[in-house]
Amino acid sequence: MIKKTIMLAVSTKQLRNNFPKIVEQLKQGVKFLLIHKSVPIAEIKRPEIVQSFSEAAEEDIEKSALLDISKDFLSSKELNYYLSLK
Repeated sequence: MIKKTIMLAVSTKQLRNNFPKIVEQLKQGVKFLLIHKSVPIAEIKRPEIVQSFSEAAEEDIEKSALLDISKDFLSSKELNYYLSLK
C-alpha cells in the first residue's frame, strides 16, 4: 500500500495569518512548502518521532515553549538565566 502525503504551498504571510489552522493540519500529517518572496525557503512538517523528542535538546524544547507563551513574562536574558540553573 502506498501512502500519499499531501504538501501544500504556503506563503509567510499566510502562515502568520492562519497559524492555528496550519498547526491543526500539521498534526494531521499535512506538509507545507514555505514560500517567501516567490521562492521556496523551507519545508514544514510534523516530526518523524512524535511521541519522543529525544533528538531535540531538552533545553531547546523548554525555551521554545516558554517563548511561545508570551514575551510578557520573561525577557530573553531572564529566560537564559533560569535555563542555566542546575
